[in-house]
Amino acid sequence: MSYTTLYSISKDGNVYSFREFRNAFRSAYLVWDNMAKRYLGKEASSFMIGNNMQQVWDLWTKEDIPEAHRLTMAATFDHVIVRRENFETLANAFDQYAKDFADPGHIPAQANALRELATTDCLGACWQQTSVAEDLWQIWNYEEDEGRPYNINVDEGHWFLFDCLDA
Repeated sequence: MSYTTLYSISKDGNVYSFREFRNAFRSAYLVWDNMAKRYLGKEASSFMIGNNMQQVWDLWTKEDIPEAHRLTMAATFDHVIVRRENFETLANAFDQYAKDFADPGHIPAQANALRELATTDCLGACWQQTSVAEDLWQIWNYEEDEGRPYNINVDEGHWFLFDCLDA
């Protein structure tokens, strides 16, 4: 079965697996579906036809949507990083999201995991929403047939959620 992985970013900038949540459909996709139903009036799957998911994903930018819902949505995106100093804010947003939706899936468990991770000396956290996709946080050297952890100080492509919140 697929799973969602929460990663920790070490002091040297390397990204390492911290916790897995079984059944990835209980993470990002469920958030997208909940948000699409509430704010667009249709299931997320209906937006997949014709490649229209951008309408769903763009909900995180809509200021008329509660910030907790927007933060929860944005945390499901590829390459997003949350700095340690923002863990409690995001965990609180996850808690509010869980109160506001009948089926919050893994979001409450992820809030708890962020709070646990906050007790470590990590720099931040990031996610791989499904195990059936290429690992976003592993840099693979195909010539040498080996990989290394993504490093936020060296590698490019990531973004910081709270830096983009008001953008």
